[in-house]
Amino acid sequence: MKKLLTFIPAVIFFTSLLSQTWIKSGDATRHDGDTVSLIGLVTNITYPANQMDLPISFNLKMNNPQRSLILIIPGSDRFKFASFTADTYKDQYVRVTGRIEINKGQPQIILRAQSQIAIAREAWPEEE
Repeated sequence: MKKLLTFIPAVIFFTSLLSQTWIKSGDATRHDGDTVSLIGLVTNITYPANQMDLPISFNLKMNNPQRSLILIIPGSDRFKFASFTADTYKDQYVRVTGRIEINKGQPQIILRAQSQIAIAREAWPEEE
């Protein structure tokens, strides 16, 4: 019975891990509710340094200059990003994993753990 109780959560975890889809940041609006991975260029960061209860937001460049994908670190989760500064990701390509939500027509991903974002060291994917 113990093995079964250990096996079931492991299957659920690995199934959700493998169900992530790699997308281009410009395709985010087509993946509302999906958990995805993507690489994008951080073009702007709103970082209220002295107010730890306020969220941090990032804009990722998309093909359409009028739109962007927004990454948000809620104020309640900022302590999880202890090594973060305003310049950590600015003008960097980052790899992001998370669930896309559409808020007022704008795609966004809420970052609740530092493991959801990293500077992309590998080559930038080719444009189609």
